[in-house]
Amino acid sequence: ATMTVTLTNYDGTTVTRTCAVTVQTAVAQVGNTYYASVTNAVNAISSSGTITMVNNSSESPTIPVGKTITLNMNSKTITGSLANEGTLTLSGGTITSSSGWTIGNHSTGTLNFKGGVIQHLGNETGCAVMNFGTFRMNAGTINSTQTGLVAEGQTSVTDITGGNLKTTSNGFAVRADEGADMDVYNATITATNAVGTDGGRIVLEDCNITGNISTNALGGSGIIIEIVRTSTGFNIYWYDTESASGATAIWFPTWTDLNGGDDRIWYSAISGTRNNSKTWYYSVSIANHNNETGLYTTHVYKNDYSTYVGGFSVYI
Repeated sequence: ATMTVTLTNYDGTTVTRTCAVTVQTAVAQVGNTYYASVTNAVNAISSSGTITMVNNSSESPTIPVGKTITLNMNSKTITGSLANEGTLTLSGGTITSSSGWTIGNHSTGTLNFKGGVIQHLGNETGCAVMNFGTFRMNAGTINSTQTGLVAEGQTSVTDITGGNLKTTSNGFAVRADEGADMDVYNATITATNAVGTDGGRIVLEDCNITGNISTNALGGSGIIIEIVRTSTGFNIYWYDTESASGATAIWFPTWTDLNGGDDRIWYSAISGTRNNSKTWYYSVSIANHNNETGLYTTHVYKNDYSTYVGGFSVYI
């Protein structure tokens, strides 16, 4: 746009000039200052701050190393990808892309997802969230037409304590690869292929799961343990897709934290099927452990008492 400015001097004479003016729509706000993009708002924050979105935006911002950002999406949408190398708390809107990773959480990144939607929509291979760092989720939805949440690498931390994870294709809603360790509690997971590992470990606790579970999702073996609390204790399910572990017997030694584990019992698991996968399971009753409540620990051994393959702790 062009602006014309006329100045009137003290003697009544005037000077008129024109200048070009760029008019931009505000997308994000930091304090009382507005910015034309989330990227500009991030760049304006020296170390830590809160960004509130005021309009939708098409961009692919990066949270750099050393910055701590709270992004209140305020029911707005970012169309594009987001890379997190710093510390990001995200809530209240939608981030959507159609290729690659919608959010890539790098090895230096900590991402706290507290609500809203992260989605990957389209026919191109990709996922909604790729986690190499620390990812925590306690609400919200991860949705994809390909793959949902993937954690990769032994240094990654994935801790889910609620929310919904789903896919509408054959891609896994939740997958742990290459040594990744993932804990999922009280989440709803819905997909044709709901949960899978490719060399990772997943512990599912009191989750609502619809779909297949596979311990060799992409050909590499992993560990998936499911725990379901009951009125009398808890059920243990150790997944053994296509008998990939070579186990002929599974044992669940279980004990409480009280009195030095003097109530240890070696439970012989029962072979069965759950979520279209072979499982070894047992229903632990607290009556067998002096009706004690608190922390229970279970280890998993296969074939004999010397081959340890996993374990977990659960509060009852």
